[in-house]
Amino acid sequence: PKEVNGRIYGLGSVDVKGAIAAVMALSEEHLPKLNNFCYLFTVDEEYEFKGINKFLKSKEIRPSLAVFGEPTNLKICNKHRGIIQARVTAYGKSAHAGSPNLGINAIELLMDSVGGVKKTITSEEFEDPELGRCSFNLAYIRGGKEGSYNRVPDEAMVVLDIRTTPKLTVERVKDLIRNKIKEKFKQRCEENGLDFVSTFREPEMKVDFVYGPLLTSRESLKKLESIVKREVGEVGYIMSQGITEAGILSERWGVPACNFGPGPMEMSHKPDEFVNLKDLELVKRVYTELLKEYSKVEQDAGGGI
Repeated sequence: PKEVNGRIYGLGSVDVKGAIAAVMALSEEHLPKLNNFCYLFTVDEEYEFKGINKFLKSKEIRPSLAVFGEPTNLKICNKHRGIIQARVTAYGKSAHAGSPNLGINAIELLMDSVGGVKKTITSEEFEDPELGRCSFNLAYIRGGKEGSYNRVPDEAMVVLDIRTTPKLTVERVKDLIRNKIKEKFKQRCEENGLDFVSTFREPEMKVDFVYGPLLTSRESLKKLESIVKREVGEVGYIMSQGITEAGILSERWGVPACNFGPGPMEMSHKPDEFVNLKDLELVKRVYTELLKEYSKVEQDAGGGI
């Protein structure tokens, strides 16, 4: 890392080593004087969340508030959609490429079906007043066999990344996908003069992981909001487009959770990633005052962070 013009440059500087540095700095200054809080450092928060999941399986506590140091440009991130990542395999019927009407192309079947499912999932049916509509991303596709280009492919697989609202469940997604594939397969059987009953094979769906949305009320963040306003000068609330550990912990333990960290968050994972030193100092002050506040709450009436 290097410091240039009030910035610290380096991979991970804003996401999330800057916030970690702020926590470590304040712990050296205030740790002996405060109580009733826990520092949690995890790994793999970008994809499979192995760290937070291991912690949640091994511990069972109920903090009054959990704050994660994701880069937020000094704003409070109290909401984001959930996620369903799934692998869907559809089966067709092989035939010679010169007579494709004698078979059912699994790649075309799956693409046509996925398009229909996407239209439904991203519609207003599953829209949430806080989180908006679900999103649907076809992230990966594989079909046919290498070298067998003169055959109609009878198998294809896709990986779907679906960002969800509380209205969309895994079971609903499974039903939508299976029903749409079945519908499109039947249409192709009718078009090609094939027997549906003897030809159709149920699609397979493997769910890689599911995490629910983060929806923390502003009312439960009043103490943090007051501190941010005092130390930063203004309070802003934002919605993350990604999944965060705050959502996972809040869903699992049923406690208020949010993200609050430095910026610029748009520099995360970029070649010239940097964090503003001024932001780090402000984050440190907010974290410090927050710990003092909840330590005082513990002495008065119980609570924690």
